Amino acid sequence: MKHILLIITFISVTSLFGQDFKKVDYQFDFGTSMTIPYKKSIERFPNIDNPKTDYSSSFGYFFEFIGTYNLNSTFSIYSGINYQATRLGINDMVGAITNTGYIATSYLNIPIFFKYHVLSSLSISAGSYIGVLISAKEKGTTYIDLSVLDPSDPILETIDPTQDYNNNISRDYKKYDFGLSSQLDYEIGLSDKLSGIIFTRLNYGLINVITNDISTYNSAKDWKNINLLLGIGIKI
Repeated sequence: MKHILLIITFISVTSLFGQDFKKVDYQFDFGTSMTIPYKKSIERFPNIDNPKTDYSSSFGYFFEFIGTYNLNSTFSIYSGINYQATRLGINDMVGAITNTGYIATSYLNIPIFFKYHVLSSLSISAGSYIGVLISAKEKGTTYIDLSVLDPSDPILETIDPTQDYNNNISRDYKKYDFGLSSQLDYEIGLSDKLSGIIFTRLNYGLINVITNDISTYNSAKDWKNINLLLGIGIKI
């Protein structure tokens, strides 16, 4: 019985590793990313009217270069360099002042994935990423409701009710990020040596990326990056 089991095991392993597959693949991807707010709304200053900041999803973009090492025809390991620019909609209200705009951040990420080929063209992956902050800015427009002020106050003549702002808030963000990732991709053969890739990926941050410094119009003191990526790529 033991001999039979050894023979079956040997045949299975030989069949698995004996299949014809390419050891190393290279891939260039690009696409769009949608930021998913970690929090929808944050209230502050309870003694002031409308004391809150609302957050909403917005779109950015990414591109990356990936190298894949195929352990066999079923399992692979891949990593590379990913540049991701994200946007997060923000609407901050404090009394008569409303700040409407977005927070734009950019990261250089290093993903590490383990891939399982469900079918020859369909794969699922899971892993993690390490990100390094490149920039963080807050852009938008400030609106001041002058109707709540005394119309006889001469200061009204000096106030512009609509003002644009563009602030560098890199100091409010930690220099690094870390999280988990999962991906589903579909491969389309274009030629003997070239394939097209369509994929979706979810990055879920595990650490608070906000420092103790206070952003200009961002009430958050605890924030995690969550992004959904949709991309296409070329694999050689």
